[in-house]
Amino acid sequence: MKLAAASSNEIQMTVRQNPATISEINQKQPSELYGTTFTCDARILYMIPTVDWYRNACPLCSHEIFPYGENWLCPTDGEFDHAKCMYQISAMIQDNTGELQVTINHEPATSMIGIQCSDLRIIASDHAIPPHILSLKGSSMTFHIEALREGRANRLRAAVKKVSDTNRHTSPTNTTIPSATRTTPAPTTLGTTQTHRMTAKRLEFPTQDTQTGGSKRPKTKE
Repeated sequence: MKLAAASSNEIQMTVRQNPATISEINQKQPSELYGTTFTCDARILYMIPTVDWYRNACPLCSHEIFPYGENWLCPTDGEFDHAKCMYQISAMIQDNTGELQVTINHEPATSMIGIQCSDLRIIASDHAIPPHILSLKGSSMTFHIEALREGRANRLRAAVKKVSDTNRHTSPTNTTIPSATRTTPAPTTLGTTQTHRMTAKRLEFPTQDTQTGGSKRPKTKE
């Protein structure tokens, strides 16, 4: 199957008529997939525990944000007094033709879990994957996946931008959020060496999330 790579409307039309199987995706070269959006009917096989289920992001641009003294620093938008908590769930999905590792972005993850990332972070145990996310295992749905280029090695990252036709077979045993003050993890002091490394770190792809950020402060500290 040849995936469309022209306009977004043409891609969406092709996707609706010719959904891709995981085997068809895996058989293609990354260069054939970059920038392409496709759909795949599959189920979540398991969550990948070696990757954090959330990330700290800039309240304005959603790029990666870094500890900066008692605050947070975005290379693009400057200094903030807090970071925005966003889902980035790494999972293995499976259909009857094969398996594919995907990253479930913030918006589809929120719709699947039914809890805001900042709320779940409050009741979660450090970076361990919470039961609310683990309960997604075995869920069948249509994944709307965008093939993105990642890193200098031009690796392929399959980013889930949307999910539909969800069929949740289980639900979390407890989705009550306790009364607590929402906080983001306290940043550590950023030394000279950390400052040098910060500018070289890769930024995450921005999402369409529109959560309201905090007050913006001057962009740099002398």
